[in-house]
Amino acid sequence: MAAVLQIWSPTFSKAFDSLPKSVREAVQRRVDEIGTRLDNFLHHRLQGRSEFKLRVGDYRVLYEFDLNRGCIYLHYVGIDVRFTSGPIGFSAFRDPLPTIPAFLDS
Repeated sequence: MAAVLQIWSPTFSKAFDSLPKSVREAVQRRVDEIGTRLDNFLHHRLQGRSEFKLRVGDYRVLYEFDLNRGCIYLHYVGIDVRFTSGPIGFSAFRDPLPTIPAFLDS
């Protein structure tokens, strides 16, 4: 399977850009790996939510995917503590799903 389209939410993009270079590179490698094996990658869904989580060292990536359209929707990346502690939890960081570009809808 060819690599899939990665659609970055504004929240993911901002968080990704603020990561140290070595972490950005590791995250990008893992996301690219998902994209090349989307149909047989072992996805881990968050309990009670539609998003999946990807572990990259001490960091987590929250994402969804559409196998039929060949897209990965990247919602958030951050240190694991962001997802498990604090008064608001990670749901405050999730953007709504982006609109599918018209060229993918056909």
